[in-house]
Amino acid sequence: MVLRHVPPIGALTALTCLACGGLGGGEPDEPPPPAPIAADEGCVEPGCAVVGPNLQVRSHEGRLVVFVDGRATGDRFTDGLVRAVELDGDPRAEVLISRDCGGNGCLPDWWVLDCAGGGRCDEVPLIEQVPELRVVEGSNARHALWVLGQGTITCLELVRGRPVPCDGWVEVGDPPQAVLAPSSPPGDADDGKVVASLTVDLDGDGRKEDIACSWWSRAQLVNCRTTLHGVEATVPAAPSVEILSTRTEGVLDVRANGLTGRWDGGGWVFPW
Repeated sequence: MVLRHVPPIGALTALTCLACGGLGGGEPDEPPPPAPIAADEGCVEPGCAVVGPNLQVRSHEGRLVVFVDGRATGDRFTDGLVRAVELDGDPRAEVLISRDCGGNGCLPDWWVLDCAGGGRCDEVPLIEQVPELRVVEGSNARHALWVLGQGTITCLELVRGRPVPCDGWVEVGDPPQAVLAPSSPPGDADDGKVVASLTVDLDGDGRKEDIACSWWSRAQLVNCRTTLHGVEATVPAAPSVEILSTRTEGVLDVRANGLTGRWDGGGWVFPW
């Protein structure tokens, strides 16, 4: 057994006081905290994402920096474009990060940043070389999912902070919650008249939007017009238009002529 010399309690106290700057019993010196950044100043995607009431991830001095109550934490990540999304059903949003590969003609790589309430963040690789990710919220599964390209080409969900292949998901939009079509065969006299309509909360804000479908006699199709966020937009003419049970980034998906459309802020995009 090796015996080590242990200084007496008084010596330990003196050493401690010397380390803190003298024998006066002061507290050890600490580096000053980083300067705060106002939480409401310029936090706009894709350079800044609000994860929670007091938690932000923002591009700062060439890095992605986590801020809690406006002060930078020790978490810093490679810079990229960010947006806050809810992916796994918990009360806290995750951050999607896309990073340019740096070459001509190559597509960005994608990451997920999952941050705890205290600002501790964990970065997880998601998928490589994908132009865009769309978050689709299904009514038949526990988690949100990503659908890439046209339809469900690749499907991933976030489980315990890690992306895994989707299990039990059906094709996007099945089954529809409403179908807009004439209730009886229209005649020439119905040309231009509304033959089907619906009020539905397209964007989940508690207010219902109007959808009206008029008859196009020459093509034997309906033209459906929606109103969302004060913007009127037309869905492509089709024999019928389906309001689906899934959502892309918070807005119900719509299907016409077998193609699923999404809302891009100013109208419907087919296929999404």
